[in-house]
Amino acid sequence: MESTGFSKLMQRLLPESVGQPIPSSPSTGAATTLANSSPSAASTPESQLSGAPQSLVPVANITAVSDANTVVPPGTDRRLNQESLNIRAWETDYASQLAAFIPTPRGAKRFTNIYRLLKAPLDPDELSIFEGTASSPGEFRAPMLLLAILTGFPYLSVALFGAIRDQNPLSFSPSAFFSNIAAQSIAGPDIQKLQNCLNPLVKAGLAESGEAFVRWIPKVARFSFYTSRITELNT
Repeated sequence: MESTGFSKLMQRLLPESVGQPIPSSPSTGAATTLANSSPSAASTPESQLSGAPQSLVPVANITAVSDANTVVPPGTDRRLNQESLNIRAWETDYASQLAAFIPTPRGAKRFTNIYRLLKAPLDPDELSIFEGTASSPGEFRAPMLLLAILTGFPYLSVALFGAIRDQNPLSFSPSAFFSNIAAQSIAGPDIQKLQNCLNPLVKAGLAESGEAFVRWIPKVARFSFYTSRITELNT
């Protein structure tokens, strides 16, 4: 997908939503329902929430676009704090850089919906680490990149996710790993295409820690039939 068009699509599908009602995904009838009809922080300005306890809603109220390759795992009905449903501007900005991985609008919708599912169960302390700030973005970039790879290259993701899962979290270097994925015994007809997608991100610098990538692998992997086995092996 052309990068400018993809960026505009991310602005529609993953808009900044702090203190605003979070919209459903447009068209296809596959709405991303982020809260039920009861009053909640999703439709209440932040100014009215000051000093008030955070509203909790079930993760089950969030639905992802499904297809033959997407799994919405059991156990995603944890209670969550409403703040985890917000999207920050810097999350949207980073997602817009991943156009090369996601070739179709349908893939983009699946990508954004599953990203919301990944973020939804985070508690306030986890959310702070996940989001970071505009000047110092958090570890969300690790699961977002893994999800982009899974969306665009599901077959290659099996070997690639397995290789990351087996890394030592304390010594794993994402930049070194992603700079030459063929050296990790990962092979396939699209291996060079995936490398070409990764190269601009590697050149810009992958600031996320190796520990974040290793920790997020099973969480991202469980949303695809191709990689869900990694979750079973991880437990």
